[in-house]
Amino acid sequence: GRISLSLLEIQHDCLHRAGAYMTIKTWSKQFIHHMLCVTHRQWTYRNARTHLKKIEGRTQEEHDKVRNEVRALLTVQPEDLLPSHRHLLQFDAEALGQGSTRDRLLWLNQMEAAREAKIASSRRQKQQEKDRRNTSSRRDEEGGLEDRERSNLSKRQRGGTSLATRSSSGINNG
Repeated sequence: GRISLSLLEIQHDCLHRAGAYMTIKTWSKQFIHHMLCVTHRQWTYRNARTHLKKIEGRTQEEHDKVRNEVRALLTVQPEDLLPSHRHLLQFDAEALGQGSTRDRLLWLNQMEAAREAKIASSRRQKQQEKDRRNTSSRRDEEGGLEDRERSNLSKRQRGGTSLATRSSSGINNG
């Protein structure tokens, strides 16, 4: 980009008031040199972080991401995993940290799979409990209907008997 002339004018006045021996031309050259150095350092840093492949063919950013994921999963409690996967928590954290990124990625993938298995198992259990409750409530409703139907039937039968008794005895002259 370009440097504004107003910046140079302001700086010229500052240099003049301060009684500096530096001319605006010298100051401008140094300023531009410093700006180029800063942008070059930023560019170099970004390339090193983003593109430079280090150990195991991964960038520093990729290594850092794996380490952060491992740190996050170190706090997983045994209850968060199925019993068959709890062996994944019985490891030497220091050895994992000093080991290769490939080993850390393998452990990460196993842990993620174990956590997903626990989540799926919990969902299945909840669904089974819900299904059991729905089935038992349907049975209760159906049982309640059968009981009401039997009760109504017996009432009708009793009422029919008393009508027949009344008509045979001549009470009902209707």
